[in-house]
Amino acid sequence: MGVVCEDARTRSSYGELEVKKRTFVIAAIVVAVSACGGGSDGASPTSVADTTLQPESVASDVPEVSEVEAVVETEPAAAETTVAPATTEAATTTTTTTTTTTEPEPDNVDLVAFGDALFGADLDEIASSIELTAPGSAARLYTEWQTDFGRSVLGSGLPLDDAATTAKRGDGFISCKDECTTYADVTFEDGLVSSFSVEGLAIEGRLGGASEPVSDGPISSAKVLSSYRTVIPEAIGVNVEIVALESVDLNLFGADYVAPNGLQVSQVEYYGPDQLRSSATGYVTIFFTDVDLGGTLYIGGNNDDFSNVFELAIPVPEL
Repeated sequence: MGVVCEDARTRSSYGELEVKKRTFVIAAIVVAVSACGGGSDGASPTSVADTTLQPESVASDVPEVSEVEAVVETEPAAAETTVAPATTEAATTTTTTTTTTTEPEPDNVDLVAFGDALFGADLDEIASSIELTAPGSAARLYTEWQTDFGRSVLGSGLPLDDAATTAKRGDGFISCKDECTTYADVTFEDGLVSSFSVEGLAIEGRLGGASEPVSDGPISSAKVLSSYRTVIPEAIGVNVEIVALESVDLNLFGADYVAPNGLQVSQVEYYGPDQLRSSATGYVTIFFTDVDLGGTLYIGGNNDDFSNVFELAIPVPEL
């Protein structure tokens, strides 16, 4: 592969993310009842009041006998009797009731906020949409793809377009720039967006994940980050991360793809830097039509003095 000549291509649009001078509409881009009763149900001790019987006294007058005065002392008729109070202690019973507390379901993500983030005007805003999706879900892959693509657009030296306008519609939302795209059939997991459809087509089966890295010559690592089959128009967009050991030219214009059925096609549009400095990392997105995910992407290039020409063969996984 030789040095890359100036790109005189005419770019087309393959997605929902629009960029100035390149309209890119990507069809996938752009997330106690507490009833513890413990009762002491016991009456306070009941007391029987003290009862005291007072003694009775009996006295008799004895007449004088033989001029001798006799005095008869009489003992009390009854000794003092004290009856001790009787105390009855009532038993105290404690009953504990165990209840099950159900955590309330989390509120679902606001879909207008999700759409505003997904089709925002800067990369940080787009990336924030990832946090609104369920981990491991199709929606998570979609937002990651959108973020990776936005990074490639900026790597081309192009600005991202103005943010789209989002409005709630039915069980989904619409996102409008020059035209409107409908996102419906939204599902949630733990309140986070897990899936949806784009213009009536479910995103499941249209997404691919990351690949194992490959290397060749001055390229220490090249791997697919994410891939997606867009809806309007239909094409596959492959996001790639490339790390260079030394300064290199990347022949992105000459990139091609061999589909699982053996069909080879050339790129129809790409974004990202054509050159990388030593130890630099670049992000590129390349589009192909009329093919399925699951094939191999080929990117060639060379170092500054052409002493090291390389070709990267990067697998493009399908899920």
